[in-house]
Amino acid sequence: MSDEAVNWLDPEGIVWIRTLLRGLAGEGRTILISSHLMTEIAMTADRVLVVGRGRLIADAPLDEFTARGGQCVAVRSARAAELADVVRAAGGVVSPAAGDAECFDVGGLDVRRLGDLALEHLLPVHGLAEQRSSLEDVSSELTDDSVDFHGAAA
Repeated sequence: MSDEAVNWLDPEGIVWIRTLLRGLAGEGRTILISSHLMTEIAMTADRVLVVGRGRLIADAPLDEFTARGGQCVAVRSARAAELADVVRAAGGVVSPAAGDAECFDVGGLDVRRLGDLALEHLLPVHGLAEQRSSLEDVSSELTDDSVDFHGAAA
């Protein structure tokens, strides 16, 4: 068991501790790390346990855990409005990106399907990027009822 295993370490020390922990886990050992540094956990852990107010809220492999928050695909096209109409007609949910008329987010369709739709309709695509909720986003959502104080929205 380690609490905040990488606090105060320099970058080389962080890599060393990650390598050590992954090596021990590879030997079949169970390593339990407690941390508020979600990025570090995402880079180190294979499985996530979330505890709130003394009870187990979640226990899942990291990929399965972050998939709970959903995912979307960020799309960039010089003909974004036309492509968005095609995506909607195919059952996708389109959300415009703030401040950029060439970009929008899509839920309900994967990257491959979006690329195929653009090709079928001869619409240019300049970017397709899968975006998944972060470990921090999903963890915060799950523990929302288990915390006494909430930070102010940025």
